[in-house]
Amino acid sequence: MGKKNAAVAPEPKPQLPAPSEEERRASDAARSRVRARAPRVRVKVERQKDGSFKEVGPHHADFEAWMYRLEDAFASRGIAFPTSQMNHLMNCILDGERRVDEGKLNALLAMVQGANASNELEAALAVQIAMAHELTMQAMRRASRVDQIPQYDSAGNMAVRLMRAMAGHMELLAKLQRGGEQTVRVEHVHVHAGGQA
Repeated sequence: MGKKNAAVAPEPKPQLPAPSEEERRASDAARSRVRARAPRVRVKVERQKDGSFKEVGPHHADFEAWMYRLEDAFASRGIAFPTSQMNHLMNCILDGERRVDEGKLNALLAMVQGANASNELEAALAVQIAMAHELTMQAMRRASRVDQIPQYDSAGNMAVRLMRAMAGHMELLAKLQRGGEQTVRVEHVHVHAGGQA
């Protein structure tokens, strides 16, 4: 007769040390900064029975307040522009089975809101920046999964082009938010006879 297998108790996890005083101070400072930030507007994705996307809406019962926050995030008045821009963001992350990752959508929306757009033009640039970021990450993930040089080059080159586009858009957004003004600093260095530069 064979022996019965005895249940093996799991190894206890080692106890982690308490954070240092320096770590506690840093954590307290981070906690204060995070709590001082206004929460970002969020959307809830409603799915159909097959899991595909149906519609987006608020995470709470106050639809009117949510719409004001969404309009504010896109620096607009009315729902036409925010709705069109939300559609762009959703189409950027829509998978082949028409599913929308709610977490990704809210992350992209947070990027748009973080741009602090003051009008629809700035908000459109913020949407393009968020989409370029998402597509850059997709291209980089693709590059990390391939095992042939041409595929790696293709995905890597696309990621680089998207990063350049994103940087250009960020520069343009900053310029618009400064009112189109450029800061130019000119310094003159004079070297006189017998002097050293």
